[in-house]
Amino acid sequence: MRRCILTLLVLSATGCGITGPDKVTLQVAGTVTAQATGQPVGGALIELFPPCFLFCNDQGRATTTTDAQGHYSVALSVNDPCTGNGFGFEIMASFSGFEAMSEQVECKGSLQHFDFSLAPPALTLTAASRARR
Repeated sequence: MRRCILTLLVLSATGCGITGPDKVTLQVAGTVTAQATGQPVGGALIELFPPCFLFCNDQGRATTTTDAQGHYSVALSVNDPCTGNGFGFEIMASFSGFEAMSEQVECKGSLQHFDFSLAPPALTLTAASRARR
């Protein structure tokens, strides 16, 4: 009887995901282009990271840059994959002179594909006053 109850407890814990996978490797690949021209953006910074609200650090973060054709590939092994925080991970592409873009990455081990089409930053107009003499 004890063995039966113990077996049921172990199977229940496994079925609820309590003993789920210890690690998942997030794999993301894609291309970064300039929105205005469609040309590849070589050297763009790609960051894969968990959401962070306070006291952020570089642990749990992976970075790379795009090649001359704008292609990138990045992977990150994470413990207790994403299920605990409910926010998942983000992939962000940035390059000087363009607005950064980001997408939500699902917590799964299969390859995910994200292409980014970067646009120049929005212009902000400010009024300047001139004193009359």
